Amino acid sequence: MKGWVDLPDSCFAYSAGGRALFGTRTIAAMMTPDLYSPRAGQRRVFERRKVARLARDGGRLRLFHSMHDNVHGFELTYEVDLGSGRITRAEHVTPRLPYMGICSEPQRRMAAMLGETVDAGLRKRVQGHLGGVTGCAQLYDLTADLLKLLV
Repeated sequence: MKGWVDLPDSCFAYSAGGRALFGTRTIAAMMTPDLYSPRAGQRRVFERRKVARLARDGGRLRLFHSMHDNVHGFELTYEVDLGSGRITRAEHVTPRLPYMGICSEPQRRMAAMLGETVDAGLRKRVQGHLGGVTGCAQLYDLTADLLKLLV
């Protein structure tokens, strides 16, 4: 926490709630010393790959967004019923999180997206569902980026 003093309350991991979990459970950090300085001959210290995909399948729209880097692994899938404009599927796989055991807590919040109407106000409502001090900044950002593609 001392290394990321500029991130207080940006997400659950950097909140008082997240800090309270230290010492109460096993927490595995993905950070390694070479994340902060390159090894000999290494071109980049931090590498990130993001992929967003939208596909129409009959009366449904499938939205997929993944992000993989040195400490994160996210794969989000949403499905929207085009007739009702509602989210009928909201799932994710997170094989790598910065602090496994802490960051896994806010991942459960993605279920709050089920039943949401895809309208002009959804991007704002997403902040309450997925972001803030009880949420996950990456989960929020990836979802918000997907919603921008719908405009």
